[in-house]
Amino acid sequence: MFSCLLNTVTVKELFSAPRLSLSPAEVFQRDPLLLTCRSEVLVAEQLQQKDVNYAMHPDVSLLLRQLGGGRFSGMTPSYPFNYSCIAQVRGIQKASQTLLPFEIQCVSEDGSLPINYTLWRNYEPMNVSATISRQGRQARFSVTVQQPQEVGQFMCEADNSQRKEGVLSKRLNASVIVPLSQATLTVVPSLADVSEGNTLILICGVTGTPPITFKWFRTDGSQPLYASTTNRVSLDYQIPRIGRDDSATYYCEALNLANNTVHSQWVTVEVHMALWKKGVIAAACLLLLCVAVLACVLRYKTSRGVYQEQSRGVEYDAAPRYDGTEGRATNGTADSVAASLPADISNRSSYSIPATV
Repeated sequence: MFSCLLNTVTVKELFSAPRLSLSPAEVFQRDPLLLTCRSEVLVAEQLQQKDVNYAMHPDVSLLLRQLGGGRFSGMTPSYPFNYSCIAQVRGIQKASQTLLPFEIQCVSEDGSLPINYTLWRNYEPMNVSATISRQGRQARFSVTVQQPQEVGQFMCEADNSQRKEGVLSKRLNASVIVPLSQATLTVVPSLADVSEGNTLILICGVTGTPPITFKWFRTDGSQPLYASTTNRVSLDYQIPRIGRDDSATYYCEALNLANNTVHSQWVTVEVHMALWKKGVIAAACLLLLCVAVLACVLRYKTSRGVYQEQSRGVEYDAAPRYDGTEGRATNGTADSVAASLPADISNRSSYSIPATV
């Protein structure tokens, strides 16, 4: 009797996905900023913080200066930016969530000017304010969050008198469009199994807010092979009954209402010969080999038979043949040799002696 024991194997992560933080929490255009990318080490006995390599995504080396230890400094750009960071250890990469910059506009419909606006977060005033002195103007605040739900933490306070408390708005209620990031292209079946006659499936996936427009390209062409808009974060493009002409390098791109386009990595697809064709070629080669072997055997047997016949003919020609005359023999030539008889028996009527050749 046999018994089987099942053991549970626990796989530990070497390190966690990094978190990207911005300092100060609110920045304006051309203000200095400090971005910190940090990943917690989960297996301390195998890994230390110095073993973790950090990089910004996308590559903004021209805008930010790397200080080491996952810290990057620079100036706040004058355009909306979407940053994330990547932690890499031993060839394993993990990405942080993308910093989501957006603008909050505060305006009061009533009240005399000037009006001072202060931004609040989680019912706590922030060290950010703006004074509006002209009618029709709005106070604008640029902030960043890492989760869309964090948008609801912000409020505006309007105050036009030092003698009374200001008026606090409701929490911000807005739909956040998360810019796209981390585009990937997946090929089904696996690259090693792509053969003629199969259906090639190219799956493009991203992170971000739908609706998303996906496009698929070959690197040897400028026009998209296919384009479609969906409310999902991934979509596939299928090429049925592929042939050798479909061997190419493919990639995809995606675009959403945040108006930022992301591209996937390039994937080179090589269409292999169909299995049935390989079978036909193998069978044909095997048949040719069998025919060649059979021909060699027949030729060998034929050559051996001819050789044996020739050998028998030589033996037959070399043997002495009697011509029917007593006491005479011929060796198969035109000449013959007569037997010499003793003198005392030369007159006898019959006497047989062997022929001397």
